[in-house]
Amino acid sequence: MAQNRLALVSTTLLLLMPLVFCKLSDYTGMTADDKQLFDMINQYRTNVANVSALGFNKAAGCVAHQVAFKFKDTACTNSTGADTVYGREQLPDYLDILDECDVSLDNVKDSEIQPNCVPPGSGPSVAAQNITLDFMYQEYLNDSKFKTGGVGSVGSWYVLALATDQADGNFGSTPDSVEGNGQNTLLVSVSSFWGLLLMWIFAAL
Repeated sequence: MAQNRLALVSTTLLLLMPLVFCKLSDYTGMTADDKQLFDMINQYRTNVANVSALGFNKAAGCVAHQVAFKFKDTACTNSTGADTVYGREQLPDYLDILDECDVSLDNVKDSEIQPNCVPPGSGPSVAAQNITLDFMYQEYLNDSKFKTGGVGSVGSWYVLALATDQADGNFGSTPDSVEGNGQNTLLVSVSSFWGLLLMWIFAAL
């Protein structure tokens, strides 16, 4: 009897895992470095550009993370300060990136993605300086149409994704899916799910 129950539990786990760990649900939010850069960008927007701070957009953060991952094997020749790879044309796998984050191309046509690399051993403060002092980036950072965003980083690469509140630039987000503190609750939800599932397993054995 116990063996039958164990087989049932194992089968259930195998069936449920793809539902929990796939595409956008793989993204668990900004890291501490990402959050630090995001906060610095918001400080610039509110104190210098005199526009509202960005809310956290989970889908934009996912795309930023995927872009940073694509750049991770690209050598960063920056040894002093601002050195960037600018423009979406640098992303041949852009549609694949959007697919990984469950984002439609129609929802990013008026968005902005800003990759930036920093010297080895540097951190988010250098990336923030690069982005906020570059006049090409400032054009977008100072634009009040961008309401939300996200940051992703891998190695020397930091990527900022800016989103509007309109359908053609919001990364498919809705107002109630945007958070103001730069954190998301996906990890908590997944942890709660597995906690309840484990309780059910022990009860079944």
